[in-house]
Amino acid sequence: MVGLLEKMPRPKSFQSKAGVYEPYFVFELRSSNWEIVPYASYTRLDGSPGREVRLTLSVVDSSKVNISQSELDTLIFLEGDINSNRSIFNYTQPVGFLLDWVSQSRLMIKETAASNPVKATMHTEKATIILRLQKGRSGYYMQPALVFEGGDVLPLKEPGIILASNPIYMLYGTKIYLIESALPATFWQNYFRIREKFEIPHTELPEFIRIYLPHLLPVIDWENIGEHIEQINSPLSAKSIEFSEYNHHLQIDINFTYGEFEFPAQPVIDRSLATKQRQLCIIKRDVQAESQARKMLEENGLIFRTGHWSIAADYNGLDWMRLTLPKLERAGFTIINEDKLKRYRVHRQLPKLQIKVKSGADWLDITYSLTMGRESVLAPNLLKQIENGKSYVKLDDGSHIFVTDEIKQQFNAISQYLELKNGQGEMRLPMAGITMLKELEPHTESLRIDKYAGELLEKYRQFESIQPVSPPEGLNGQLREYQQSGLDWLHFLKDLHFGGILADDMGLGKTIQMISLLLKLKNEGWLEKPALIVVPLTLVFNWEDEIQKFAPQLRVLRYYGNRAERQKM
Repeated sequence: MVGLLEKMPRPKSFQSKAGVYEPYFVFELRSSNWEIVPYASYTRLDGSPGREVRLTLSVVDSSKVNISQSELDTLIFLEGDINSNRSIFNYTQPVGFLLDWVSQSRLMIKETAASNPVKATMHTEKATIILRLQKGRSGYYMQPALVFEGGDVLPLKEPGIILASNPIYMLYGTKIYLIESALPATFWQNYFRIREKFEIPHTELPEFIRIYLPHLLPVIDWENIGEHIEQINSPLSAKSIEFSEYNHHLQIDINFTYGEFEFPAQPVIDRSLATKQRQLCIIKRDVQAESQARKMLEENGLIFRTGHWSIAADYNGLDWMRLTLPKLERAGFTIINEDKLKRYRVHRQLPKLQIKVKSGADWLDITYSLTMGRESVLAPNLLKQIENGKSYVKLDDGSHIFVTDEIKQQFNAISQYLELKNGQGEMRLPMAGITMLKELEPHTESLRIDKYAGELLEKYRQFESIQPVSPPEGLNGQLREYQQSGLDWLHFLKDLHFGGILADDMGLGKTIQMISLLLKLKNEGWLEKPALIVVPLTLVFNWEDEIQKFAPQLRVLRYYGNRAERQKM
């Protein structure tokens, strides 16, 4: 170990320059990279300039070289890896520490292989690089400048060269400046590569402010801007949360509005640029009110990370949209484009199953649909989604509805009568379907029935038992007790417009019961049109005889044909 330490090169210092090498460093600039080349100039014993050599560690070991520790560290670094050329660097490469080491050394700049190196100096004062907005003939242009700690300002009218970062060193002319910047070194290198005045026409000001300015805000010289353009003081008039979807991902933008001007909530700044009648203006921001708004968003799960607003990971996205978003709306945030979302939309209203009933000649047309407010929606595999225990049912457009346990029970009960499928459907029932409507009533708040069907439903609601009716006046015959019960039953069916079956055994008088019903209906004024009796051909004459016998006042039209005619019918 001692031997290794003894072999390490050490700094050397000589009082006389005669017979001594003095190191200096040449920065050779190329289009895509630059190189640090160490040299040493020799002073003869008579004091005259001698030869110049490429400075290496072997030269330091074998000759008298007046070299400092920082210069020696630079030399060791450059020769540290023979296999990789450590003296060649990309522009903006994080090797600013090398320029720290050579900041007290003699420096030269060589721009091309053929040119002679010229003397360069390291500026002693640190500077901050900024962008000033200047007013031109047809718009505004950006003017970079260096602001020094003492207050002096150096406008950069020509492109600079960003040699390194960490820290940033820039070559401007023949001077090298140590600079601080709120933007990375690569930004400035790309900026200077344009080599033209960065001018913004009046027509492009709004687009510039919307797209580019937010990225430039950290380096904008506000004091300089205030000398050229109007400053407007408007109160914070609105806070908005705007939604959109891209590639199935939720995008959230938070904006603050000052009068007619709107700005993104990030980054946090106290002033913003805007355009008014083709002129730039400065809007003073309400820092305290904006800070309170951001705090409220953060406390309610809306966070700003890596340049984007998003819902915090410990929140369920759909729960947040259903429960937290309305809370923020009540707190004064304007919600924009919530209704245009698909995958991340949760309808504010609870779903209802709307059932409509329209009566026909002797049937009921039933249509039913799942509704959100006044809007009908489709929910594919509605019952299956509910059976899977989901609290959110996905609609066919990708949005969601929240279903409570009560709604789940309601839909399951309704599904015993209606085939819900996707939440919509229609069916035609005989009038007896009114009994199903009575069963559905307790399970839906939205049952819309036309007047005629409503009257039937009300009759059925009030039904307790079949009421006896008197035999029809003019009937030639006496009904037996069970035949009277049959007439009561048939009259009840007619009263509610139900169809029915009289299923007595053969020979018990079904014919007289039907004749009694027809006569009863005619006497009561119900039989406004002919009644049709369809029987086998062998019974046509029997029915005609029975009607003539028991109710001769009924007119009968006998209609039948041969086999071919009956087949046509």
